[in-house]
Amino acid sequence: MHRLTGIFGTWAALGRLVYDLQTLDAGPFRAFFRRARRDLARLIVEGQQHGEIERALEPELAAASVIGLVDGVLLQQFVEPAVFADPSALARALARSVRELLQA
Repeated sequence: MHRLTGIFGTWAALGRLVYDLQTLDAGPFRAFFRRARRDLARLIVEGQQHGEIERALEPELAAASVIGLVDGVLLQQFVEPAVFADPSALARALARSVRELLQA
């Protein structure tokens, strides 16, 4: 989360372009999100096998939820960057939310 939130400012600066591109042609973004869900779902399955992640969760839906959480915060940073001035606090909040979402 610390690495991810560390680049949020850069992503937010490009937010308008990214959201406009998604609206114009969702194809490349669809492929990106498929790969992201697949890769994260693999990690979730590993965590389930080790008892670290709730076994009842469907891995791809859980992955989509985590990505949606991060994407939603990124959109908010684009709209109102001053609220997210402390990347460390944001990383802690996101990590806690993801832990609670996936908690075994």
